[in-house]
Amino acid sequence: MTLFLLIACEEPEPPVETAPPMVDVCTANLYACAIRMDDHSIVCWGDDLYEEPPEGAFVDVDCSQTQACARDDSGTVVCWSAGNAASHHSSPPQPEGTYEDLSAGSFYGCGITAGVPSCWPSDDARGDLPDGSYVALDAGGSCACGVRDDGSTRCTYDDLNPGCWPSMDISAVEVALGYWHGCARSEAGKVQCWGGGATYGVVEVPDESFRQISAGYEYTCGITDDLRIVCWQGSVYNWTETDEEWIPEPPSGPDYIQVSAGSSRACALTSEGVVDCWGTSAGETLDQKLRSEEHTSELQSHSDLVCRLLLEKK
Repeated sequence: MTLFLLIACEEPEPPVETAPPMVDVCTANLYACAIRMDDHSIVCWGDDLYEEPPEGAFVDVDCSQTQACARDDSGTVVCWSAGNAASHHSSPPQPEGTYEDLSAGSFYGCGITAGVPSCWPSDDARGDLPDGSYVALDAGGSCACGVRDDGSTRCTYDDLNPGCWPSMDISAVEVALGYWHGCARSEAGKVQCWGGGATYGVVEVPDESFRQISAGYEYTCGITDDLRIVCWQGSVYNWTETDEEWIPEPPSGPDYIQVSAGSSRACALTSEGVVDCWGTSAGETLDQKLRSEEHTSELQSHSDLVCRLLLEKK
């Protein structure tokens, strides 16, 4: 009986399989989240998690420095605390209604319903976008910016942050906000960025055609038409040649279809559903997170089996 218990209670080895395919990914600084392709559940990993993501099936997820938010196929949005520890005093505000687009900001979030943008909580001035019909938006740290259906870009004004002063001559379909800068992309793939003149000047955008962009703290990354990742400096604020961590060197290799830029790290999704992250280490990886969850599940099943066998012996 003693030998049997030793064998039965021996801890199984954790699985070594890689993570299953994902369909959406987002990152802040020290954590990231993704949606599984098989059951559309959310998995989050990293060193700065606070609340576990909600259960259920979701179609997109977005991360910020203080919270993550996800939208299901009915348009319902749910948010949970993650990121900066200062946000952990309470759970983030939960939006009402349904949305066709979603952006998680720092302590607030925004969405679009039938072309009408709205943000939560409603008393946060950063979400007070000008009237109009919108097709896209991004909730940044100091302001929110959106793209109207006529291609114009409008932001909630912050006179201290040049990233909230859009200036461009393209008709946009997408907007991305960093901390001191913003960028917009046209349907043809042209990207223009803006900042704040000499102090917060924006470095020239690479001569590429982009299909998607994402702005980090002081850098921007984009997916080119031939599915490469290209990143460039967002502003020259406090920029020195030793600050290369603000522009994490992107990976090369397989085709990429989505990129998400955080403060000093970024994650991207390949056409096969593989998540690649680079830049400042967030400790735990997606593979490690899933292995830990599967290991815990196996241990629980193993423990339940041992208990059942012991009961049968009585």
